[in-house]
Amino acid sequence: MMTKREAVLLASRALSLYLLCWGLNDLSYVAQPLFSLVHHSRVAASRDYLWGYYVVDLAFHAIRIIALFATAGWLYKCSPRVEGFFLPSEAPNIARSEGT
Repeated sequence: MMTKREAVLLASRALSLYLLCWGLNDLSYVAQPLFSLVHHSRVAASRDYLWGYYVVDLAFHAIRIIALFATAGWLYKCSPRVEGFFLPSEAPNIARSEGT
């Protein structure tokens, strides 16, 4: 029989592995905009629309990859905050008033 703690640990590690694979997949796509930026920087006489586009594209790739790896690390540790995220100790008590 699996305890709640073990189930939370298993779910946390599974989600962490998923995010890690997602981050590695995104990392494999960084080369294309990077090479495009380098090529455009050498060919273009000035920084124009495409240069800005490639810079923004690379920046958002980097932010997404860092966020995925940071979240994967946070979930892998399975701290009490992660346990509280997956298994809240108390369910919120929502009282509905009937007829008002």
